[in-house]
Amino acid sequence: YIKDVPIRKGTILGAQPRGSHYNPKYFKDPNVFRPERWEKECEGIHPFAFMGFSAGLRSCIGKQLAHIETKIALVKLLKRYETIEVPKEVTFNFKFLFESEPF
Repeated sequence: YIKDVPIRKGTILGAQPRGSHYNPKYFKDPNVFRPERWEKECEGIHPFAFMGFSAGLRSCIGKQLAHIETKIALVKLLKRYETIEVPKEVTFNFKFLFESEPF
């Protein structure tokens, strides 16, 4: 049983992390793109509320490599371009891809 639902022997079960990723119980305004939410807002949430690489013994074996590659790509990107100051609020237009309004 899972809660009150009987599960037959031999049934294959799988987790769908997207359900918790968009759950307002864990994330305020889950459909809004707000990267700053990871700074403070998500402190203290359930450890399995976000499972980008799954969790437990059978989690993604490439997780460490993906984190390292992301850091390397970010450093290369930052070294390539000069920084400019942008306004605190940037609005986006949806066309085929997202793009920012000129500032």
